[in-house]
Amino acid sequence: MDHHPTLEAFFMTVNPAEGRQSRAKADETDIRLLFVYNADSGIVNSLKDLLHKNFSPSTYQCNLCALTFNNTGMRSEWAGFVDDLGYPIEFLHRDELRERYGVTDAYLPALLRKDPSGVSVIITAEEINGLWTLGELKGLVSIRVREMREGTEDS
Repeated sequence: MDHHPTLEAFFMTVNPAEGRQSRAKADETDIRLLFVYNADSGIVNSLKDLLHKNFSPSTYQCNLCALTFNNTGMRSEWAGFVDDLGYPIEFLHRDELRERYGVTDAYLPALLRKDPSGVSVIITAEEINGLWTLGELKGLVSIRVREMREGTEDS
C-alpha cells in the first residue's frame, strides 16, 4: 500500500488481504472497520485542519487525526498497524460517512463496525478523545478488535 504524504491523505481504503494473508475468518468476511474523522473531506478542509492542528492544537476537534497524522500524512506506524488488523478498513470523513452509509448521528471521531446488520460503535469519540498517544490508540483498537473477533467466533 502506498503511504506517500498528501493533503488528501485523510482518506484511503486498506484491504489487508492485498499482498498478505488476511486473518479474517469466513464468518468475518462481511465485516468492515470504519475509522471516522471529525472533519470534512476536501483539499480546503484538509488544509484548514492541518493549520488548526498546528496553530491551535488544544482546540482541534479530531484527536484521531491528531494521533494518526503528522504534517506530511498518515504516520507509517499507524498505517502498518491498521494494515495488520485482519479486516478491510476504511478511513472516512464525517461527510463521507453520511454519503456512503447514511449515518448522521454519530459522535466523532470514532471506530465503527459495518456488517450486514448495519453500523455499530466499537470505540467512542469520548474514548478516542481521552487518549494522549498513538500507542494508547493502538492498544485500545487491538483490545476492541480482539473482543469483536471473539464475539464473532461465539456466534
